[in-house]
Amino acid sequence: MQKLATIYAQAKPSAAAQELSNMDPQIAAEILTYMQSRQAGAIISKMDPKTAANIFSLYLKSKHQ
Repeated sequence: MQKLATIYAQAKPSAAAQELSNMDPQIAAEILTYMQSRQAGAIISKMDPKTAANIFSLYLKSKHQ
């Protein structure tokens, strides 16, 4: 997951958002947890609001475990 997070963190946020939006939300959230908060936020902000809310909810749960 760390390697995937590094790859997506280096991509343009809009491109990463599109890719992560098409993944299983749990996997996308897990990938985002390996990124710096600023990078994850930039990607989430480029997602469809409904998809972003779902992934962000899972992301927050993962961060608090």
